[in-house]
Amino acid sequence: VQQYQRLVQLTPDDAEAHYNIAAISYRARNLPAVVPAINKAIEVSKAQGKPVPAAWYGLALQSAYDGKVTNAIIPAALAFVQAYPTRENWRDALDIYRR
Repeated sequence: VQQYQRLVQLTPDDAEAHYNIAAISYRARNLPAVVPAINKAIEVSKAQGKPVPAAWYGLALQSAYDGKVTNAIIPAALAFVQAYPTRENWRDALDIYRR
């Protein structure tokens, strides 16, 4: 994570570097750290006009839910279904909201 944080300082417009911070934090079960990192990755990617992979939205939602980051769950669910409005994503988002 520290190496990617240094990379982000040097190249703040590198969406992949922000995503890698989130992914490593998720694997390390540092779930509260995942939400801001993945949100930044999504923001940078959108600003560059690049498509955001569905997995990034899924990681944001899953880490917010698993990490009990309650103020991020609904925004993550909404962003996911707005970007990828599939039946499965709606089902998952509504199920998480219900819980």
